[in-house]
Amino acid sequence: FSGSAPANLAPLNTPLLRDDLELRVTAFRRNAPGYVDTPRMKLTDTNSLSQEGIRGMLAWQPENWEIGLTYAYQSTHTANVGLTDVDDGQLQHTKAIRLSPQQQAYNLADLSVAYDFGWARLVSETSTISKRAQNFLEGTALLVPSSPVPLASQPSAQANHTYCQEFRLSSPDDRDARW
Repeated sequence: FSGSAPANLAPLNTPLLRDDLELRVTAFRRNAPGYVDTPRMKLTDTNSLSQEGIRGMLAWQPENWEIGLTYAYQSTHTANVGLTDVDDGQLQHTKAIRLSPQQQAYNLADLSVAYDFGWARLVSETSTISKRAQNFLEGTALLVPSSPVPLASQPSAQANHTYCQEFRLSSPDDRDARW
């Protein structure tokens, strides 16, 4: 087992306009070595992982307003699935004749706008999420273990997008009755 590499982080947190406008951004990159060997292909540590992302938040609070913007992105790539096929403690996939790479990514964005009327608070939340995945699974070893060429695989590509809009009118926190 090779261990794990540390993540590289770059955080930023700062007020932009007096105390009314603030920004927080964090970016990261992580590379982790693999630990599964594929001796039939003469490869070691084939399930390495690389990951990167960014997250940001912007908050603005002028007068009776609260406005917030949030964004997040993350991408993960695995060079090969962490599958083993021996039971003696060896981290090996002895029958693999082709790697099974995996790739996933997502984007998330949210805009929150709130106004305090005194007698009530009106909030609008708008969100969107996009997810993508491309996966490949080599399955020849399950069907024809001694095959010298790839005969069976399962490629998969998926994408989805979700959008949500919410409006909320609520009573102030200092009222006896809540609605």
